[in-house]
Amino acid sequence: MTRSPSAANLHQKMQLIEATRNRLREQLLQLSPSAFEHLIARLLEACGYGRVQLLNASSGELPQSLGFGRRAAQTGGADLRALSSNGLSHTMTLVQVKQYRIPVSRRFVDELRGAMLRTGAQQGLLLTTSSFYGPAYTAVHGEGAEGIAPVRLVDGEELLNLLIQHHLGVREIDSVYPQINLDFFDYLERDFGSSVRKNPVSAPQQTREENVNSSACPHCLQSRVPIFGCELTPHHKQDGDSKSPRKWSIFSWLM
Repeated sequence: MTRSPSAANLHQKMQLIEATRNRLREQLLQLSPSAFEHLIARLLEACGYGRVQLLNASSGELPQSLGFGRRAAQTGGADLRALSSNGLSHTMTLVQVKQYRIPVSRRFVDELRGAMLRTGAQQGLLLTTSSFYGPAYTAVHGEGAEGIAPVRLVDGEELLNLLIQHHLGVREIDSVYPQINLDFFDYLERDFGSSVRKNPVSAPQQTREENVNSSACPHCLQSRVPIFGCELTPHHKQDGDSKSPRKWSIFSWLM
């Protein structure tokens, strides 16, 4: 059966979107650790966080234009910290990033929580370019997790969504679909890249109990389909006001 022109066009756009996402993921994995952490710092600011600071930066003083302070002492279990504000109070958030190809295990949730308890941080973010094993989701959303230092898990699919939503590493071409902004990645590597690059394939070995559906929904642990437009925090500002930035969805590229 022959496809209609509209169906063929839709299929082509879907292929272009998927190819862009795959290329963006590979660009993230090819960044040096320091450049990747600086990218996440920019993303946090785009999501509404303030006073973002790299805790394990290899360089000395960080750019003041990005809201960074001086390099902080190394904090085990966390790579960055940031503040979110509702206008009346401030909340400190610790962030751990994992530049992995394989799923992230539960022990990193425990490490992040330990750092939160030591520093008094109220929230935690664990971001990865890959996914999470089931026990990591259980540690965050399972029975008994309430009352423990709250951690938000951001997997690779949501990370790509956020980068595309905030135009970090991608740019629009004719308002149809985004394309990779190679100049942006060159800038990150040139200005912030470290001389030591790690292999994103390598990661600690996982236990047998963690070999479960790593793409499960963090709430029901059922298989899920990636969606666009997820946010790290409800606090967003744009152009000095309280309006949320434009939300991207797969449908905006298909219209």
